[in-house]
Amino acid sequence: MPNFSFHIRHGNHSSDHKVDLPDARAAHEEATMIFGDMARDVAAQLNETPEWRMDVSDEFGKSLFRLRLLAEPLE
Repeated sequence: MPNFSFHIRHGNHSSDHKVDLPDARAAHEEATMIFGDMARDVAAQLNETPEWRMDVSDEFGKSLFRLRLLAEPLE
């Protein structure tokens, strides 16, 4: 089973997790579930650090996609 890496970054904090999943579609589903679980906590911290992101790569290190929360002032 392929191994996918989930690289989570929020300001100076980062964490990397490796997960065995059947394919890239399953990795995308897993990433969106993680994103949904974390969104409320992350959103509360966006005033301090305006960007949170998760990059997902395959077992060869190729980047597949990024999920991102960004707080931007409009004025």
